[in-house]
Amino acid sequence: MGPHWVHSRRRAPLVNNRRRWNWNQAPKADELADMQEAVDRFLE
Repeated sequence: MGPHWVHSRRRAPLVNNRRRWNWNQAPKADELADMQEAVDRFLE
């Protein structure tokens, strides 16, 4: 997990993430994405 993954995800709007999920799954997906970003930042 290099820094480029974190930066590209931070630049992309959350709407793009929601498009991959059903409307009822979107909030949990954003939660998991934010958690993954925090873990990724911690590991760097």
